[in-house]
Amino acid sequence: MDELTAPHASAWRVALRPRARQWLIAARHALPLLLAAPCGGALALAFAPWSLRWAAAIGMVGMAALFSVAPSPRRAAGIGLCAGAGLMTVGTTWIIHAIEGGTSAAPWAAAPILAAFVLISALPYGLMCWLGGWLVPLEAGILRMRIVRAALVLPAAWTLAEWLRGSGPFALPWMLTGTAHVPDGVLAGWMPVLGMFGTGWLAWTLAGGFACAYWLARQRRVLAAAVVAALPPAVLGLSMPLASIGWTTPEPFPLHVRLWQTNHPQGEKWNRTIADATARELVDWVEHAPPHSVLLTPELAMIDPWQMLPADWTDHLKQALAERDNTLLLGIPGADIATHRLFNTLTAVGPHAREAEPQIYLKERLAVFGETLPAKTLLGRLYARAFAWPLQDLSAPEPGENTPLLYADGHVLAAAVCFETAFTRSGAQRDARAAFIANPSNDAWFSSSRYQMHALQITQAAALETGKPILRANNVGYTAVIRPDGSLQSVLPSSVAGELTADVIGHTGTTPFARVGEPLIIGICCAGLLLAWRLGRCRHPSSFD
Repeated sequence: MDELTAPHASAWRVALRPRARQWLIAARHALPLLLAAPCGGALALAFAPWSLRWAAAIGMVGMAALFSVAPSPRRAAGIGLCAGAGLMTVGTTWIIHAIEGGTSAAPWAAAPILAAFVLISALPYGLMCWLGGWLVPLEAGILRMRIVRAALVLPAAWTLAEWLRGSGPFALPWMLTGTAHVPDGVLAGWMPVLGMFGTGWLAWTLAGGFACAYWLARQRRVLAAAVVAALPPAVLGLSMPLASIGWTTPEPFPLHVRLWQTNHPQGEKWNRTIADATARELVDWVEHAPPHSVLLTPELAMIDPWQMLPADWTDHLKQALAERDNTLLLGIPGADIATHRLFNTLTAVGPHAREAEPQIYLKERLAVFGETLPAKTLLGRLYARAFAWPLQDLSAPEPGENTPLLYADGHVLAAAVCFETAFTRSGAQRDARAAFIANPSNDAWFSSSRYQMHALQITQAAALETGKPILRANNVGYTAVIRPDGSLQSVLPSSVAGELTADVIGHTGTTPFARVGEPLIIGICCAGLLLAWRLGRCRHPSSFD
């Protein structure tokens, strides 16, 4: 029997060898992708509330090593895509709460929306890594090209991918590398100079430097590896004196502020009974505020447009403010009755307004699907079935239509509603005349303390970028006063109703980043890619080949 089966067994072994070889090749090709995803997930651990920057450093160095050995642009794109997907999957799981809350009319939509969100957010990373792999092929000299990819290409590619993801009408400023170093990271001192994207680029450059040191050490280039490994600590050391520089000028007199945290869950916020009770609480709050105060409410604390409120109610509110010489910064919808448009506004009411009527700031950046629906004419029926969110048809102001600065108690304030603090490159936040940034916001969408802490961290980054204190009044938390260095002067606990009072020193002037903006770091990234391309096409012998 054994003699009969032996030839068949041998034939099976011969037949399995090509298949085993194919499986090994497939596993070898898939391994970098499988490793890239946890590298991206490790980067997410650097953000609040975890703040495990050491884990992110390991993931970034690992990502640099994987990218530097990708044999083709397609493999490089796959590594970038998987790393981006890992970052967004681990870092933004709290978005499930918003999807489930907003798609109550169609529960089936939550899973596809989450998957589409992660994929779309990861696409810029795949695209830019493909470009980097195409610019610098490995054939020109394996060691040299690994070093060029790790030190020049990946920092520029990842930063440009973050810039693409954080720009345009669909921008969401979550999980951007520079934010992870706020407020007390070793690279935080670079934030007023390079901004959020520039600080992220610097972090990736340092990670690439360690990867370069690893490749050099493997080739027994010990001296070169030691020199390269010494550069990141030198850059980190320079961050400390930068952090001690006061880039803006403090005002001589403080501003007394009172920030209101209403603690209304998203499902109750639009209830008429709750809204009427909020209106009564607002009047009572104004009537009992001490004189010479600036009062700030959360975003959309009132659900009826200011222009449609009863005249006797608004007159009573103005009178109560005038009697105490106070100014109310009210988060409320605004209506342009002539053009039938609705806005998300911060409305300044009180005797210190320059005009007889309230000053109104119109929110310029609207949350896609939360405040505005793209291609509504084409996809209106699908939206009606899939979403159950109120105020989905808000408008952004036309150029020249907005009020860039607000005035309160002799001080100038720049307004930034909700996540607009992440876009310090535009708007009045960069204006040298503004001494404060007023930031009404609402984080009840996500019902997650993780998101609340990440959103607070983004706002702290904005304070560092602009060198101005930020007054943040949030519906559910965290309501806080943030110093120009990004630290917290005072903060309310999350998920409680209350009032935060503080005397805050305003700061006028601008930081280097506020003067130059993002063109500097975008230019640095493009120059890095151009230099890498030139080195990738260079055929003359090199000591690194």
